Amino acid sequence: RGWLNFKLQQNDERPGFNPYKKAPQDDYPRGTAYKEGRPVDFDLDMQVLEYLSVPADWDKAVEGPNLLQNGTMSVGTVSSGPEDPGRPLGWTAFDIDPQTRQFYLADPNEPRNRILRVLGGGPYGKNPDGGGNRTADGGFVQRVEGLDPSHTYRISGKVRCSWPVDMKHQQYVGWDPTGQTDDPQAPTIVWECMPSLTGVWNSWMSPPIRPQSGSISIWLRGCTTLPDDYPFKADFDDFALRRVARGIPQSR
Repeated sequence: RGWLNFKLQQNDERPGFNPYKKAPQDDYPRGTAYKEGRPVDFDLDMQVLEYLSVPADWDKAVEGPNLLQNGTMSVGTVSSGPEDPGRPLGWTAFDIDPQTRQFYLADPNEPRNRILRVLGGGPYGKNPDGGGNRTADGGFVQRVEGLDPSHTYRISGKVRCSWPVDMKHQQYVGWDPTGQTDDPQAPTIVWECMPSLTGVWNSWMSPPIRPQSGSISIWLRGCTTLPDDYPFKADFDDFALRRVARGIPQSR
């Protein structure tokens, strides 16, 4: 940290390719610099640093606070029964299939913990938490504003599903770099299918995401086309949106 480059300029601590313009009297005739696919009238200098050691997973490092409202799913009014969806702070239910049931509830496996659930399938008599012979495609969405388009961000969270992912059962997390929350079928949403390991919480992290302007929307979605089998449950918990760390990798 704090080193000077060969032009005696202070390190700006930005990782990646950070070239410098060569002075006119220091032309490099065997090289050509390009910008947006076209040659420019100057050459570039570049300094390469090799670190003695690199912390594990430094490329996944994030920094700053969780920018999601109620990402821990801990604030709101939980469901009181099959006809009460509950009201989680910060999250809004959306439907692609109007039969979709969304709930904010205490986790039946750990009642002190609260989760978001998308529910479908299952005869009502065999599904006391309100599935009832229904297909499902929908979930919850949240828009995060005040982001910096010059930065990138990562989503992380925990997902759990009662079925292995197949043609009739899916669980997704999506993000829309435009920040829109009106159309769950918009082509601007990037959907990532969740792991097929069932019945347990799986940790998940997105690739870096750059907002188009100043907002990103996060979409949590469950889908089933099989209404007459066992209940389908897609659960979500402990989500976060944080800025990707941009500094020099630090030892831990």
